[in-house]
Amino acid sequence: MQVCSVHAPMDRDADISSQDVDSARRGLDNARRSIEAAVELDAGIVIFHPSNNKEGDPGYKKEVLTEQVNRLLEMIQREPVRLAVENLPPEPTIMMLSYSLDTIASPQYGFCYDSSHDNLSARPMSILKRYGHRLITTHISDNRGERDDHILPFEGRVDWDGFCRVFSAIDFTGILLLEVEMRESAHQEPDEFVHEAYRRGVTLLRQSGKMP
Repeated sequence: MQVCSVHAPMDRDADISSQDVDSARRGLDNARRSIEAAVELDAGIVIFHPSNNKEGDPGYKKEVLTEQVNRLLEMIQREPVRLAVENLPPEPTIMMLSYSLDTIASPQYGFCYDSSHDNLSARPMSILKRYGHRLITTHISDNRGERDDHILPFEGRVDWDGFCRVFSAIDFTGILLLEVEMRESAHQEPDEFVHEAYRRGVTLLRQSGKMP
């Protein structure tokens, strides 16, 4: 077993893109500690949210986010670690993510595609189509269209056929990471749940042409 990624803490009072200087500093410190943990664990990827709350002006916050990411990139330039910003549903947050990816061309910076978050957004699949070439890792799960249920693929309303069509055109050789929980799943026995998670992950890879 190996740790493949580390997720920075999701603390609304430690927002990496906040207009509040102390909150932004705490968010940066959380990301730095996550990088240190990733190096120690040989994880290779640090995932973080572009914002941990809805407060502030997105136009200002996108600039802060980009400045903060550049600081982190200076820290990891000699480390085998990549930073992956995760897509969140609100349109202002997607705008912040997009701005940072358009502005920062470093190969050590890309994004983590969360299929459940995307299904709750106004334009599902658009972020994957636009930034598929910057895809570093995934958080794959399903939902019923109202909240982040983290159920297994094909248990909810995500357009998995559409996902496979877009994903098949992306040159991605990383891990298809499933971010799923038993809480809302139809499969409530642990062994059955793990078996189904594996089977459905393999199905997605095969439908996308990533696995024979």
